[in-house]
Amino acid sequence: MNARLALKIDEASEPSNSALDDILHLAELGKLVVYVAASRWRARRVTEIDHSIIKSHVPPTVYLRGPALSEIPSIDDKDFEEKCKRRIRLEQAQDIICGNVIEYGRYGSLKNVYELMFIGLQPISARTFQEYRVNPDSTEILLDLNRSIGISGNNRERLVYPNPKTLVSDALVNRSLFVMAADVKH
Repeated sequence: MNARLALKIDEASEPSNSALDDILHLAELGKLVVYVAASRWRARRVTEIDHSIIKSHVPPTVYLRGPALSEIPSIDDKDFEEKCKRRIRLEQAQDIICGNVIEYGRYGSLKNVYELMFIGLQPISARTFQEYRVNPDSTEILLDLNRSIGISGNNRERLVYPNPKTLVSDALVNRSLFVMAADVKH
């Protein structure tokens, strides 16, 4: 990406006269996109939050969605080992749903995301900065998958937990957070 289009987050306060805290607060509110310089990252975990589902005070049900599991084979079955392996693969292919949160597996419906390599400036989810305000020492950077690869869905927020795990505090120290110059100019 052209260096003139992106500014390191600590340099961005000069044209906009905003302190770093103000930039992080805007990012937390979803009013400013902050990017992280990714170097050959892959997806460690993918989560989807469906905001159209109303949360209740009742504990959410956890269930699996995906291919139907085969019956547990009998130990006497001549293909016992292969059938067990096939069942394990099917279990891994299912997506775990807990309330309005879906955790996608490496073989589930967003399996191709795990094959992507994230290089260059990647948009960080506003949720990252919401968590950072509460717990600055251990907040992981979550990539905004909707913005990263142009997936759009009604009220669905898709987050990527990158590999390697990267903390916001480390990214600040390493000066690997950026904003677009056009976004901070008045």
